[in-house]
Amino acid sequence: MKWRDREMTKTMLAVLTIAEHTGMNNLLMPLIDFEMNEVHWDKVDFTALSPDESAALSWAWCLWHGVQISEGSGMRDPFLGFQDMTPELRVLAVNALAKLV
Repeated sequence: MKWRDREMTKTMLAVLTIAEHTGMNNLLMPLIDFEMNEVHWDKVDFTALSPDESAALSWAWCLWHGVQISEGSGMRDPFLGFQDMTPELRVLAVNALAKLV
């Protein structure tokens, strides 16, 4: 069964919305376990990412966990990083947020 044929949670749909961006797809898809409905966030080195990738991945992380990133976590605050994201990533982040409503 292809992952697109599966029924998915709203949080998974939100993460996949951000993964629609070519660069984010390469970062996010290897982290996703569709069988277990999990994202392996522990495999991400947030410090090795560009500013827009870091911000977009932080958006995906926050939407998945339903919480804001805590200071000192090593991840970027998605709201502060929003300005560094490309217009396409900004649109995807807002669309991902809308998936949770």
